[in-house]
Amino acid sequence: HNIDNKRAAIGVVPFGTGNDFSRALHWGGAAPKRLVGPDYRDLREHLKAWKDAPLRPYDVWKVSVQTKEKGEFKFVHNQKKVAANEGDRKQHNITKVEGNDNMTKYFINYYSFGFDPRVALGMEKKRTKSRTGNLIRYAWEGVKKQTCRAPPAVKEFLRSVEVQKGGSEKEVLFATDGSASAQPNGSPGEIMVLNCLTFAGGRNLWGWSNKKSATKQPLDANLKAAAQDFGDKRLEVLTYTRMGFGMDVALPVCQGRGGRLFHGPGNDEDQIRFEFKDYQKPHGEGRVYMEIDGEAFVCCHPQDVSIQLHKQINVLYNDGTPWFTPTC
Repeated sequence: HNIDNKRAAIGVVPFGTGNDFSRALHWGGAAPKRLVGPDYRDLREHLKAWKDAPLRPYDVWKVSVQTKEKGEFKFVHNQKKVAANEGDRKQHNITKVEGNDNMTKYFINYYSFGFDPRVALGMEKKRTKSRTGNLIRYAWEGVKKQTCRAPPAVKEFLRSVEVQKGGSEKEVLFATDGSASAQPNGSPGEIMVLNCLTFAGGRNLWGWSNKKSATKQPLDANLKAAAQDFGDKRLEVLTYTRMGFGMDVALPVCQGRGGRLFHGPGNDEDQIRFEFKDYQKPHGEGRVYMEIDGEAFVCCHPQDVSIQLHKQINVLYNDGTPWFTPTC
């Protein structure tokens, strides 16, 4: 809409489920009981808080998902996973690039693939109109996917994670096929790419996971000390086992089970890139479950995923006490 980002700022009222964007900006995790109030009293207080809030830059990232030949995207319709229809293709910006499907979207919170998107897609099939009902459903789907319907380990479908520099230079963060010295630590079932400071209603995944490396090499001191900032042009990449991710989300007392992989790139030119194997399961479909800012989908026969900084926007940051009561 040709809006000048330098002359506009984004405020937030947390009417969602997890409200992590609001939490990251210190506006809390639940909407106020009264938004307007008698004689607009509450609304005046809210307006004053917004007026006095300082501006902070917030990164917006572009993610492009490219499929191989015969690849496609699937979404939930009528409680079933079905191939993207014309409405889906328009909504999710799916186009043909050299004959193959390509999805290009933007995110401010996170991108992930593996265990959690499969749980989220299962919840989407049975989504309710209640925030509490959706949280209960999410927990139930997590239990199912941990036990009787476990998704594959990342090493089965992912070949490598690398940083593509501005030119042809690249840095391989790890490879699962033995083509690089850096190998994944254990058998992760989830990779998280984080921009927002919290996840799933206040879980500080990056802050908690400061003891373990995502590779077999010792955790680098700079990576261990790296702190999140949603406006530093950097993303944080974590790996999780299925059980480790479930414990961090469901049992915060057992926090810190993720492995740190990357904190960067810190500029506009470099890309984080994921390259996938010729994966066929199940039934030759090559399904990999992915999620972008809470929207889960299936990518069949993915070729690669690239993530690059798109732009920065201004947001209203509450540098005082959150004036919406947090839920956790």
